[in-house]
Amino acid sequence: MSEVTLLCYLQGEKKPFNVVVNETDTIEDLKQLISYRMRKAISEKNIVINEFKIWKVSIPVDEADILQKDTSELKGGELLEDNQNVTSIGKVLNNYIQVFMGNPNSVIIPPNLEKVVQNMGERIRELENKIQDLINETRGKDFA
Repeated sequence: MSEVTLLCYLQGEKKPFNVVVNETDTIEDLKQLISYRMRKAISEKNIVINEFKIWKVSIPVDEADILQKDTSELKGGELLEDNQNVTSIGKVLNNYIQVFMGNPNSVIIPPNLEKVVQNMGERIRELENKIQDLINETRGKDFA
């Protein structure tokens, strides 16, 4: 059983990363390996990966920022099915991202806006609590 190192890119991340797979692994196996390898980032960014798919791509490492901006194109990428073998990706090319895992239909918050979105979420929760307090206060007056 031969091992292959693939340069991968997870939607929502800034940089590509390596994943080592066996040639007999399936695309589903690869998806699980990527999920495990990137579990911290997936957890921190609340990325829902169950809707993510794997694409075979051929993007030079120095053009990785394309995947941050416009995933809908995927530079001619090919969607791979879970039951396909990782050999479907083809020959390993040095300095090329060959695997993209993501969902072009999903919205990933750019890193520079993460803090803003987090603060807005906290503010919304505060307002929800205030509204609930006002509702409870009003109900208390109705029964008095």
